[in-house]
Amino acid sequence: MREKILIGGDTNSGKTLAIIQLAVSYPERQVWAFDAEGDINLTLEEFGLELPNLTVVNAKPDWVELEAKYKEAKEVLTSDDWMTFDMMGVFWDLAQNYFSRSVFGESPAEHIVALRRDAKRADFGGFDGLTDWTVIKRMHNEDIFDDVTKWSDFNVLATTSLTDFSPKERVPQTGVRGLMAKEFGRKLEGEKHNEFRFREIAIIYCDIREGKYCFKLVKEKGKVPEQPLPEYDFTGKSFIDVYHAVKEGRYEIPET
Repeated sequence: MREKILIGGDTNSGKTLAIIQLAVSYPERQVWAFDAEGDINLTLEEFGLELPNLTVVNAKPDWVELEAKYKEAKEVLTSDDWMTFDMMGVFWDLAQNYFSRSVFGESPAEHIVALRRDAKRADFGGFDGLTDWTVIKRMHNEDIFDDVTKWSDFNVLATTSLTDFSPKERVPQTGVRGLMAKEFGRKLEGEKHNEFRFREIAIIYCDIREGKYCFKLVKEKGKVPEQPLPEYDFTGKSFIDVYHAVKEGRYEIPET
């Protein structure tokens, strides 16, 4: 079965490293990594790694160029290969920024300032709810991320950061969002439908006091989550290796 995994976590929790470890763990498979912040190449340099099966695409504000690179990847990846995206929330921002600059000739922030200056309404982040947001969502969702998760054959792994609930936001009580709120008091950053696009969602974190890296699965397609959520330790190991051990019933609790 095709794998579709979303990893959420804070800074320095190991999200970017998980993509690199994927290429290390499966050298016979091609891995394309769309990097929204340029961290993957920096991490490769830091560890002195050269991985012939890893192709890194540094995402730029030009959404058309990003789509072209995505289509190029689709031409070469097979059902055994992986497409990855580092920092989904940033790709959502890139879509908005490209639309705003293409249509209004200014960034979203500049557009909002202009609306305020001209005493116009600036709801929906400065974009019209019926026209602007419809196009932005189609650019982000239909052209790339829905195609990635719904209509493509290759495996998909993406990462995103976690963010706080706003003071005015109603904290969810049910579903993946409710479980996220209960376990971590946070939510996934990025386009709101990302949680529905992936079969599994893992939240990774670093326990500084105990010096270990762990993850919990807040979503497993077709399974009701255990309560409380089990914690899986992947300290000193590849996330994807431990993740597959969990999924296949091979996970062993590390000795203390």
